Amino acid sequence: MRHLTLPALAALALTLALTGCATMQSGGKTVYTLKRHMNTWETVLAVPIDKAHKATVLGLGDLALKPITSRVDRITGLVDGVLADGTDFEVRLEALGDEVTRIRLRCGMMGDRNRSAQLFRAIEQRL
Repeated sequence: MRHLTLPALAALALTLALTGCATMQSGGKTVYTLKRHMNTWETVLAVPIDKAHKATVLGLGDLALKPITSRVDRITGLVDGVLADGTDFEVRLEALGDEVTRIRLRCGMMGDRNRSAQLFRAIEQRL
């Protein structure tokens, strides 16, 4: 039992070290917030969920990415797929109101910051 305690403490320390957030202004008007504890980029947009979903699919298409899953209803949406190098990505949409949508994006297991920002910029261009 003692030999399991040290790895558990090391994992906890790593998790605490990675917890935090960074904010970034894109070329447009959207502000992205990276929540490292969830390994996702998150932003809230003043658009309905169906419009956010359409912009997501079209923006990813502009990057020659084809979704494996693409579905949306009036409450949530999901678009996921794989980059050419095998890195997975996932875009989760959540309606916070009729005209407000939260977008959470993860690219890679650890939430690659640069690639996630690229995906968000492509989505933003289609809004």
